[in-house]
Amino acid sequence: MSFCIKASGPRRYLQIVENRRVDGAVLQNVIATLGRLDELQTSGLLEAPMASGAKFVDQIVLLEALAGGESSLSMRRIGSPLVLGRLWQRLGVDAALDKFLASRDSSFPVERAIFVVTLHRLFVSSSDRDCDE
Repeated sequence: MSFCIKASGPRRYLQIVENRRVDGAVLQNVIATLGRLDELQTSGLLEAPMASGAKFVDQIVLLEALAGGESSLSMRRIGSPLVLGRLWQRLGVDAALDKFLASRDSSFPVERAIFVVTLHRLFVSSSDRDCDE
């Protein structure tokens, strides 16, 4: 399952969808429409269910809003990302990748993508194709 944004005219709605393969084609089934994305973001209605669901996940990067209603977020790493992240830095993998990739013009942080793929490969025992989902 994943989140999906459905556009309807000028409005955008947040949906929970399930993707599955049937006879080689990907079919998407809408589980629930949660509401208008702009209203959900301004009201903060998504924070409680996301925090509640995070309790059941072993490996997660948990974002929590700072007190006082500020828009900036703090980040707390839990479990495997913390261990691999420290090892990644101590071995200098992040610096080496940044140096190697400096001459390339990419629109996203490639070093972070490699970190996530490595983390997935080490700690999730399913197929490699599952990582991009």
